[in-house]
Amino acid sequence: MNRNDLCKLIAEATYSIVGFDAGEKFTSGSAVAFNSQGDLLTAAHVITNRLPIKNEDVNDPNCTWIAKAKTGRHYEYKPLLCGIAAQNEYLREPLTVDLAVLRCLEKRSDVAYLPLSSSGIKIGDEVLMSGFPDEMELPFKFDQAFNYSHPEIRDHKGMLLKALDLTRRLLMIKAGMIGNSTRFEFIDGDNCIQGEFFYVDNAMHSGASGGPVINGKGEVVGIITLRAVTDASTGEIRRLEIPSGSTVAVTSQTIARYIPKTV
Repeated sequence: MNRNDLCKLIAEATYSIVGFDAGEKFTSGSAVAFNSQGDLLTAAHVITNRLPIKNEDVNDPNCTWIAKAKTGRHYEYKPLLCGIAAQNEYLREPLTVDLAVLRCLEKRSDVAYLPLSSSGIKIGDEVLMSGFPDEMELPFKFDQAFNYSHPEIRDHKGMLLKALDLTRRLLMIKAGMIGNSTRFEFIDGDNCIQGEFFYVDNAMHSGASGGPVINGKGEVVGIITLRAVTDASTGEIRRLEIPSGSTVAVTSQTIARYIPKTV
């Protein structure tokens, strides 16, 4: 697949997500469709706006997650899996792998998607990254002059999409090289959580969290997450430092065995 065709597919498979709590926005980020039914893989903190994950974050009936496709359509999703936690005698607190899976509330088929890679990563691999970083702005900032009282700004549930969070966000695709990779393995009873988190030598900023890292075959090798594997809470640490000019991701293989089967 040449680079142009790959970027076209990446754009079709990458989604913008906004979470609402009783109609008020509380989180946003990026995600990628990884099968033809439109299941989305993202970062767990994109779903909850914090780590570690708490059950009430995911099961709150007041929370709604809306994903926007390249076609402009909006879909409501629910979390199937949010974070993978490990706890053993050597850990003072559970560690959470920052990955989540969402499923659409309406049946979808023949969705453009990027499959999860079944192979590993290597330092020196060339990759592409995709997401909706916050620093991207519409030309002329026309959204700032938008009439927010217009009824068509409201979605099917009547929620006001404040600041056009679902429509104004612009997709950015960047190229980079895997410059560092660290393997992790946590034993939690009979369960073994293993994978790698890695650095790409190009920066993607806030808003791109949850977006995919893609190899030359068009496979998702990782998900962008500034938190990777952590017990840190967003409320406690507003900014987790990473090396300048790089992006942290965690391998998609980490979560593959935990994904519920498509129904």
